[in-house]
Amino acid sequence: MIGGDGVAVTFTGPPERIVAMDSAAVEILFALGQERRVAATHSFVDYPAEAASIPRVGNAFDMNLEQIVGLKPDLVFIFFDRFLPELRGLQVPVLYLESPAKFEQAAEQMRMWGRITGDPASGEALAAGFEASLADIRARANGAGGPVKVYQDVAPGLWTLGEGSLADEIFNLLGAKNTFADISGARQVSAEEIVERGPEVIISVHPGGAAAWRSDPAFAAVPAVRNGRVCEVDGAKLSVAGTRLVDGIIEAAKCLYPDRF
Repeated sequence: MIGGDGVAVTFTGPPERIVAMDSAAVEILFALGQERRVAATHSFVDYPAEAASIPRVGNAFDMNLEQIVGLKPDLVFIFFDRFLPELRGLQVPVLYLESPAKFEQAAEQMRMWGRITGDPASGEALAAGFEASLADIRARANGAGGPVKVYQDVAPGLWTLGEGSLADEIFNLLGAKNTFADISGARQVSAEEIVERGPEVIISVHPGGAAAWRSDPAFAAVPAVRNGRVCEVDGAKLSVAGTRLVDGIIEAAKCLYPDRF
């Protein structure tokens, strides 16, 4: 299997000790019934609840390489490239793939984990169910009116996501217009930019975000605030391309089209 950096990983059989440094991978492996293979994960995994007992070996900024080596993994899966040279220098088998920003990439990773764990049928079933759910959501959102202008508040300090992000893919599915579709990736924007662009719906994905928007006089004239269309959605569901992504999209759809979802 070839990673995002062009480096191939060869499997002689399903890996028994996977260090899954990716929340979506953990969700998928549990959904496939392959949780016994997860030897460790990163610091911020919080789903499913059963994952709480899995050892933590760091995150994208601070990885405990000694602990990873001590676990004797037959696969390390990561979505960030920061520690690739160190891991490969330790002769640890690493598969690197960036987090999916497109639905087809998310579905392919579901299929991929089915193949890796020796159960391609279950991977196919999981991916097919995901794709069917997306098709149903698209059909329900279709014809809801002109594209609603939406702003996604991803972190305190007016951080949002633009073109090439999973958020942009979600808004396109829902027939909505990302207020900052003209930026690339994540960016901190100004209050003045938000007021000028006038989003009709604001979706906040961090705790307390919706209340902060409603109480800030700087945004009182923004249509979303003025008309009471500020929502709070579980960020883990909406930003992780795993098994809960459909639930997050439906929560966002309820904000956009409450009469259809």
